Formats: sequence, structure tokens, C-alpha cells
Amino acid sequence: MKISEIGIAFDNEPVSGTAHKKKTKTHKYIKAFVMKCLTLALTLISLSYIPYVLLGVFNRVFGVIHSVFLCYAGDRKYAKHYLFSFSEKKF
Repeated sequence: MKISEIGIAFDNEPVSGTAHKKKTKTHKYIKAFVMKCLTLALTLISLSYIPYVLLGVFNRVFGVIHSVFLCYAGDRKYAKHYLFSFSEKKF
């Protein structure tokens, strides 16, 4: 049995085995959770006009924003991808 078969890597040696698969799957879920948290936080912040006014004042002074891209979940499939299930109906 090679060392790489038990999930230990040395000098850019590819890692194989179930430890690597679990780690990759865990990272995927953590990344998705963090992205959903950020989306929820930005949604809650953008429900008032204060951030838009501050952003407008900032842009008038510094002029760094040339365009704004807004996206929304137009389908239930995308809503499940971007939002938590408890916040789908509220926003």
C-alpha cells in the first residue's frame, strides 16, 4: 500500500482514497453555505434605501462604479441554489 492510497500527499503527489473525497465534498458544502449566507446578508441589507444612497454618494465622490449588474432567482431551481429554504418565500 502506497502512502497516497491512505490520503497523505507529499510533494504535489495526487491524493486518492476516501479521505480526499470526503474532504472535497465537505469543502463544497461549506462553500455553498458561505455563499448562501452572503447572499442572505446582502438581501437583508438591500431591503432599505440607505445602502443605495451611501453607494450613490460614494460613487459621486470617487466615480469608480460604471455599471451595476443585478441578478434574481427567476425560477425555483435557482432560488434553491442561491437562498436557504426558509428565506425563499420571504424575499
